[in-house]
Amino acid sequence: MTQQIVFCSDAVLRVKEEFDSVMLPLIALEKDKAEREGINPFFILSYFKSEVLIEKGTTLTDIILSIEPWADLLGSYLKVDMKAYIKEIRKPSVVSSKAENSWIGIGRNIEIALGFKPLEKQFESSEDEMEEIFRFGETEESDELEDNFHFMETLYASSYTIGETGHGGLYHIEKVKDLPVFIKNRLELCSPVQDKPEQTFFNEKAHGLLKKKHNRMLEAFSHFSIITFIDVLDAIFNNGFAAESPEALKQQLLEIKRTLDQYDDELVIEDSDETMNMVFSENAQNDMVNMITSQMEEWERLKKNIAGRDDVVMRIGALKEAEIPEHRWYGDIIKD
Repeated sequence: MTQQIVFCSDAVLRVKEEFDSVMLPLIALEKDKAEREGINPFFILSYFKSEVLIEKGTTLTDIILSIEPWADLLGSYLKVDMKAYIKEIRKPSVVSSKAENSWIGIGRNIEIALGFKPLEKQFESSEDEMEEIFRFGETEESDELEDNFHFMETLYASSYTIGETGHGGLYHIEKVKDLPVFIKNRLELCSPVQDKPEQTFFNEKAHGLLKKKHNRMLEAFSHFSIITFIDVLDAIFNNGFAAESPEALKQQLLEIKRTLDQYDDELVIEDSDETMNMVFSENAQNDMVNMITSQMEEWERLKKNIAGRDDVVMRIGALKEAEIPEHRWYGDIIKD
């Protein structure tokens, strides 16, 4: 039997069997099992990979309020302050003029790109760890193809307005909280176009290929949900909101606005086919540097505190990872 998680418009999280139309509240199932087998604080983990359905009319507010009984566990898993988001979502709404025709879509895309061999660059060694970190991305690609491809999978939650191009995040919670939410039943397979169309992963004559200026895309249709329960929450909190808490989200928006205001008279956006040259201000990477520095300091603190414990065995030295002995596709052996 396959159980499905259902986000309902009355802000209650329910479960149904694939063959049955009856939907039972998940909290009731948890209580029933606790009465028979004892309390299990990790009960909801067994539904993380369940197929998801969303009832028509269910809003972002309904989804977030429906998971309140498990806020602590889900917040720890997603690394967000779930209770703070629930408190924020309960605040009075700000009516948007576009709300009637706007909606939120949750989906998954996979980006595949041809791999080009990097040009070799010689860097002088630096004692500054931050400088070494940022040099990691200072590689240029040659025109010589590698023997493999690069791919990246993304879960996303974006806001849209019917009939209008473009999309937005969920950053302004008060403006998107009452929008209906939908799951896309299409898997988007994308490939960026570099300087030449032939550098895309796809054959330009492929059936159903959607061609954009800097991208090529194919859509794979599915008769079942390709998004699980935990995928929905991951997309909303880690992609849509993209902040640990509502307060952190507001702070990020203020920083962005403050930065844009500094260059208000100098910022000019033009639609051009020419390559865009980007110039960063001297302090543009301060926030990233501060975040990385803070993480490094915390790791050093942990190492120092734990190293002195007699019940802990620390491993020091380069890790030799387990590598697959040969590449397989079912029974076939794939030669490099």
